[in-house]
Amino acid sequence: MVSTRTTAASNSVNALRKAQTRSARKRGCDDGAGVGGAGGGASATPHITAGGGNAGNAAHAQPTKRKRGAALTVVDAAGGGTCEGAIAASDATGVDAAGGGDAAQETSPVGLDTLAAVTATSSSSKKPLSWVEIVRMPVAKGDDAALTALKRSSGHALTKKRTRKVASDFLDKDGNALFNTVTEYKCLHNTRCGCPYRGKIERRVKEREYVISSAGSHDPKAHEKSTSSKGLSVEAKAEVRKGVAQNSTPTEILKSIRTTVSPSKLPGGLPTLKQVANCAKVVAKGGAKKPAFGNTMAELKDWIQSNSSIPTNEDSAYVVASETSNEDFRMFLTTPRLLRNVDAQTRATGGNMFIATDGTYKVNLEGRPLIPVGTLDADRHYRDVGVVLISGTSEVTDDFTFVGDGLWKGLENLCGFSLKEKTLFTMSDNARNIKRGLDASLAKLDEQPSHVRHLTCYTHLVRPDGALRNNKGKLVNAENFDDIRHDILQLHDVPAGLAHGVVDALFDALVMKWQDPAYGENDWCDWLTGYWRENVVWTRGFNLPGFAHHNQGLERQNRTFKEDLNRQRFTFTTFCTKVVRYIEQRSLEEKTKSWQLVPTVSAEDWREAQFHLKKEHVKYEVRTPFGVLYPTQNTFAHVTADLEALPDSDAIPGSDKWEELLREAITERAHLWVSTFLMRPTPRLTFDEPMKLLKAFWLVAPLQPGAAAAFNADPLVYSCTCVGWGGKGADVSAQQKRRTGYQHLGKCKHVLCHGIRTGVVHVPPDMKLGVVGRPRGHRVAQALPALVNQDED
Repeated sequence: MVSTRTTAASNSVNALRKAQTRSARKRGCDDGAGVGGAGGGASATPHITAGGGNAGNAAHAQPTKRKRGAALTVVDAAGGGTCEGAIAASDATGVDAAGGGDAAQETSPVGLDTLAAVTATSSSSKKPLSWVEIVRMPVAKGDDAALTALKRSSGHALTKKRTRKVASDFLDKDGNALFNTVTEYKCLHNTRCGCPYRGKIERRVKEREYVISSAGSHDPKAHEKSTSSKGLSVEAKAEVRKGVAQNSTPTEILKSIRTTVSPSKLPGGLPTLKQVANCAKVVAKGGAKKPAFGNTMAELKDWIQSNSSIPTNEDSAYVVASETSNEDFRMFLTTPRLLRNVDAQTRATGGNMFIATDGTYKVNLEGRPLIPVGTLDADRHYRDVGVVLISGTSEVTDDFTFVGDGLWKGLENLCGFSLKEKTLFTMSDNARNIKRGLDASLAKLDEQPSHVRHLTCYTHLVRPDGALRNNKGKLVNAENFDDIRHDILQLHDVPAGLAHGVVDALFDALVMKWQDPAYGENDWCDWLTGYWRENVVWTRGFNLPGFAHHNQGLERQNRTFKEDLNRQRFTFTTFCTKVVRYIEQRSLEEKTKSWQLVPTVSAEDWREAQFHLKKEHVKYEVRTPFGVLYPTQNTFAHVTADLEALPDSDAIPGSDKWEELLREAITERAHLWVSTFLMRPTPRLTFDEPMKLLKAFWLVAPLQPGAAAAFNADPLVYSCTCVGWGGKGADVSAQQKRRTGYQHLGKCKHVLCHGIRTGVVHVPPDMKLGVVGRPRGHRVAQALPALVNQDED
C-alpha cells in the first residue's frame, strides 16, 4: 500500500506535471527532444510521461495524457532512468530505467530536495526580475498612500497582478505567526502589448513599513502600439460630432453613417453601435479639454481671477468665492442656474431654506476632499448648488465657514437674496466642525435669519455601520440591542407640530427606562446623552414635514460623481478640469427640470384617499382647538373590543346607545392625547405608554397662512402627524426602505380624505373611482354546469 507521504508527494508531482505541460506548450521545448520510456536521447528539461513507449524525438514534444492506473515516472536530465523519488500507485505498473517491464518494488515518495531541483531546472530558462527599491514609508500612512507613491514613480497606469503572503518570523501576542503581504502590479499595456514594467508593494509586519520597488522600465513602443490601431478613425469621429450637434441618438448617427458615408472612406470600416455611443458620450461632455490651470499657485490665482465674474451663460462655471495664499487655497465653483436652486427652494417653501453639505474623499491623488452643496425640491429630489475645493487633506471648521461665506455672497450678488426673516435648515452628519463653521459664517451677516436649525443625518445613527451599532459594546446585555434600536426608531418618528418640549421629555424617558436597575445600561445611556442629545436634531419633531431626515441625496450624488470619474483618481489639475466639466453638465441637466411647488399627488394617492374615506372609523373624528383628531384603525378596534367585553353593557352593536358609548370612549382618549402632546408645560412622561398613545390618533390641522400660500393651496391645504409607523424587528427595516406618511412626504391620504369630507378639496374627474372599473375586486361566481342532452328512451 502506498503511504500517506507517497500520496501527498504524488499530488505535488501532479501539480508539477501540469506546470511543466503549460511551460512546454509555451516554449515548445526548444532545448531538447522528448525522453521516452526506452531512455533514448537527452533533454535539458525533464519530462513526466505515463506508461512505457517513446514519447517522441521531435523538437516540440507533446506531453502524453496519463491513463487511469498508469504510473508516473520523473525522468532526470540525462534521460537515463528514473529519479530516486519516482511514484508508483498501488495498482500501477512502474517504469524502470530501461523503459520496460514491471517495477521491481514499490518506489519511495518524492523528496522535497528532488522537487526543488526539478522546479529550479524548469524555471532556469526564465530570466529573474531585478527589483529596485524606490521608497519606504510607515504602515500608518495606509495602502492608498503606498499605491499613490508607486503610481507616481511609474508615470503610467498600472493594474494589479496578484497578492501573495510570505511567512515571517514575527509573532503576534497570541503566538500566531504573521505574514508579510506582497502585492505586485504590472503596466496596463502589458497584457496585449508586452510592456515589461513591474511594480511591487511589500508590507512588512515586523518593521511596520511598506517597501515599494519596481523592476524593468516602460516600453514607449508598446504604449504606442496599444492605441495606434484601436478606436474610431478621425473620419468616423467627425461624423459622430455632426450627429451630436444635430441632437441625434447613437442609433440615428450610425444609420446616417451607413447610408451616407462609403466604407472605403472610413479607415477600419464602419463603426459599431457601442463605439458610436461611447464617442457621442465623450463629445457631449465636451471631449478632451486642456487642464484648467497648471501646477503652480500663481497659475491657479490667474485662473480664479479670470473666472470670478458672473457669466452671461447660465450653464457656465465660475468661481463664487475664493481664498488663496502662498500654499493654501479654497474656491467655491458653481453656475448661475445651479445657484438659483437655493432661491427657488426657499420661495417654494415660504421662506424655509434647506441646505445639505458634507465632504467626500478618494477623488484625487493628493487626497484633497470635495465638499458638495445641495438642496431639495418638494418631491425630496436632490438638486445641486455647487462644490468647494480645498487644499487641505481633511475638513476643518474654517472650510465650512468658507462654504457659508461663499454661498451667502454668491446668492446676494446673483439675485439679491437675503436670509432676513427666513428659517435656515442645514443637513449634515454629526460632525461638529460643520455646524460650528456654518454658525461662524452666519455671525458675519448683517441680516440674520429668524431661526437656524442644524439637522443631523438620521442614517448615520442607525445604519448597519452607524454609531448605534458601533457602540453596541457599551451594552451590559447585548440581547437588549434590538429593543433599544426599536425605541430609537420610535423616538425618531415623533412628528413635528407637537408642543415644545415633547421630544426632550420622551428622550429623557428613554434614558430613564434603560438606566433602570432592571436593565442597568448606564454606560450606553451616557454615550447616547453625551453625543446625540444636543437638541435631538435627528428626530422628525425638529424638522419640517416633507423635508428629508437624512443626507442620502447628497451621498448618492457623491457616488454619481465618482462614477462619472470611472472611480479613478487624477492629479489635482486634471481633477479640477473634470469638476468644472461635471458642474456644467449638471447645470445643463437642471435646465430640463422644473421646480415642484407642492409634492406631486399621484393617482395612487387619490385612490388611497377615496378608499380611506369609506372606512368606518373615519366618521368618529374629534374636533379640538388644534385641529381634528382621527382615530387609527387599531384604536377603533381596541375601543370596540373593550365595549364588547363590558359585562353589564346592554348596548347592542349598531344601536344609538352603542354609537354614543363608542364616541364617548374615543373622545376620552383623544382628550388624553391632547393633554399629553399639545398642552404646555409638558407633563413628566414614561416612554412605552406615551409612544402607544401617540400612535392612537392622527392630528389633521390647517396649514399656516404663509405655508398655504407657498404650497399654492389646493389640494394639500392641511398637515398631518402621520409618519408611516413601522413594526418591530424586520418590519422596521422594511419600513425604513420606503417611508410613507405626511411627515416624510408632505402628503398623505388623511389630509386628502379630510379635504374631501369638508368639501375643500375636490377629486379630479379622471381620478374618481369606478370610472374604468369596479373600485374593489369581487369574487367571480363559478359558471353553471353545461346542460347535457339525454337520450330518449
